[in-house]
Amino acid sequence: MRLEILSVCARLKTIDLFLGGMSMASSYVLTVARFSKFSKLSIISLLALGSLILMGCGRDIKIENGEVPEEYLSVVESYLGSYSGDFNHFPGQIELSLDGRQLVAQFQDLEGQPQDLLDPRCGSEIGLLKSVRIREVDGEPTLRWATFGFSPGDCQRQVAGRVLDVEVEHRRGNLRFYLSLLQRWENVQRCEWERDSHHYPPVYRCRTYREGRYLTGRFGF
Repeated sequence: MRLEILSVCARLKTIDLFLGGMSMASSYVLTVARFSKFSKLSIISLLALGSLILMGCGRDIKIENGEVPEEYLSVVESYLGSYSGDFNHFPGQIELSLDGRQLVAQFQDLEGQPQDLLDPRCGSEIGLLKSVRIREVDGEPTLRWATFGFSPGDCQRQVAGRVLDVEVEHRRGNLRFYLSLLQRWENVQRCEWERDSHHYPPVYRCRTYREGRYLTGRFGF
């Protein structure tokens, strides 16, 4: 699945939320440097590289009370409207609207009637906007990512996620929105042959990884 792949930008975002207060790229680089034998010059070089990565990822903006800051309101307004597609293989549309300065996301059927994102029996709800990622493209600020709070209602045991991630893609003048909601965590075992030394035969080793399984959706014009 598209959004199951954790990119460098997503790693920086996760580390930034964990460390708090530092820039994403610097946090990532300093975390690596702390546990490695780097010289001061190497660390400075890594920080410069981290800054370049951050420029490519864009800026993460934390949102208070779901309200878009005034300086980014005009950017967000250009994305308002209804976008058809499906979520978890159920057709519908996502409507983005503003209530004052609060960005509201609502899942609807193709007739424009509000629908439960999971199941009518769940009573789930897409909550307040929590963060956005803004990136400059050709000198213009564009929305690349948004995160909303999410309540699964009566389906808390079926869905682990409490945030709904929305990736925004600009392709040939069209907009596409990729939604991702964590369904559950799974322990996955992967095995492979490894060679510790050329003097010894390869060894078959297995490792267990924790991976997320997601409910996904895609919407656009």
